[in-house]
Amino acid sequence: MPLRSAVRRLTAVGLPVGASYLVICAANLVLMRILAPFGPTVQSGYAGAATLQTLLIIPGLVLGSATAIVLNSHRGAGRSGLLSPTLHAGLRITAGAYAVLAVVSYAGRDLLAGVLSGDPQIAAETARYLQTVGLSYLLMGLVLAALTVLEQVGGGPAALAMNAVYFVGAVAVGGRLAADGGPDALYRTIAVFNWLGAVAVGVTVWFVRRLAARETSGASAPDTRSSTIRTGKGT
Repeated sequence: MPLRSAVRRLTAVGLPVGASYLVICAANLVLMRILAPFGPTVQSGYAGAATLQTLLIIPGLVLGSATAIVLNSHRGAGRSGLLSPTLHAGLRITAGAYAVLAVVSYAGRDLLAGVLSGDPQIAAETARYLQTVGLSYLLMGLVLAALTVLEQVGGGPAALAMNAVYFVGAVAVGGRLAADGGPDALYRTIAVFNWLGAVAVGVTVWFVRRLAARETSGASAPDTRSSTIRTGKGT
């Protein structure tokens, strides 16, 4: 039974995480296809920005995982009252880190683009993407941390659903708009969806608060079986 329970728990976390990464990879491939009509320079410029964006994703995943580890340790120790404060602290730290990263990505876009490519035209396209999307990395970081927490505290299906809505929505809407408005329309759509990710942060806060209330209620419920045995009325 312990092995079976462990497998169930690992599957409940691992499958949504793996599926989320598959959604991300598929979305990036589709985005490259959407940009194909605008030429290899635009595709290469976006690829450079996507490479930088991949690096920027890592702090959010790390901070989210660290927060989830602390949350689960509180749960294991019966300290359910600390779940919400711990989540809020983790999100505040993430917000501080991504406020810096977002400003650097936006204000230093020309320098970063020049480092990523020696071709002036490709670098200009990378800088154009960062100019449009860079500041929205603040919310992107919070969303990444929040969804990572959600995946690891029992909300994997909800996290996967929100990831799918984000990426499918950004690709579908951005692809449609890019057909008429060019790459800029796609970049603006991605930025808007990053800001709309605040919904995922709210869902995670609600889920953890509900989890804390449920576990606190379960811990305070009387153990009727034990009391029956102590009073000698059991069979």
